[in-house]
Amino acid sequence: MSDKTDMSGGKDGGGSDPSPLHEGLIARLTSAFVLIPVSIAFVVAGGWWFALSLVLVTSLMAFEWNRLVLGPDNRSKITLYFLVYTIFIVSALGLGLEGHWDLALWITALAGGLCFLIALGHKVNPIWAMMGVPYLFLPMMSFVWLRELESPLVHGVTTIVWILLVVWGSDTGGYIAGKSIGGPKLAPRISPNKTWSGFLGGLGLAMLGGLVIGLYVGQGNIFILILVSAGLSIVSQVGDLVESAIKRHFGVKDFSSLIPGHGGVFDRFDGLLFVLGAAGLLQLSHDGPLLIW
Repeated sequence: MSDKTDMSGGKDGGGSDPSPLHEGLIARLTSAFVLIPVSIAFVVAGGWWFALSLVLVTSLMAFEWNRLVLGPDNRSKITLYFLVYTIFIVSALGLGLEGHWDLALWITALAGGLCFLIALGHKVNPIWAMMGVPYLFLPMMSFVWLRELESPLVHGVTTIVWILLVVWGSDTGGYIAGKSIGGPKLAPRISPNKTWSGFLGGLGLAMLGGLVIGLYVGQGNIFILILVSAGLSIVSQVGDLVESAIKRHFGVKDFSSLIPGHGGVFDRFDGLLFVLGAAGLLQLSHDGPLLIW
């Protein structure tokens, strides 16, 4: 999902050494063997365990966002914004977990307004300062909401696993296809490493994830679910491009170095944030479980 693990085409220096693919894939698989079981465990646990895990992850991303916007040397300002974000994140997710989604949205709006006002007082760009609030809060509230939605046919855990499969498939399929095949660049001005082959590779693996979940659920039109998975794969890759554009704007390669070899937490959640937002909107407009069409 990060810029450094983009769907890169070609080989280093134009040679035939396949080591970049091999080394990058090993790093991805290693992190996957650690992160995937932990993620699934918290999703299955649900309730406050799940919400608190999201609070931790979102707070780390809030720290990275504020460090990017304010500059790494403004430690006092970073700490202030981090505390504001974290307090409101706990409040919003806690209210959402109890079913008070209207209050959670008001809390989110209040957090954005407060960050805007503090930024004006600190002579910081207020748009960038407040932008992190909807960027982080709304997808994470969607995460909790979709996890807690239950029906006689589909468990909320299954919906979340499907979303994770789509995002991980887009990321991994894109990386493998882009590194192996290469070819024309997808958006060279935003992310020079991304290729059309990587885009299609990510699309294909995400659709496979949709097929697997569709067969597991065994309800509705699986073909439509595969198409929805493809659409969310595109959303995931757009999210990756948006994050790349933000990092390019601020002149950095990664949001931080919290995850050795992978950049920051934000670098690993870029596509997922966009997909969670899109899935939440789909659920709002869909009559019935999101996995049954």
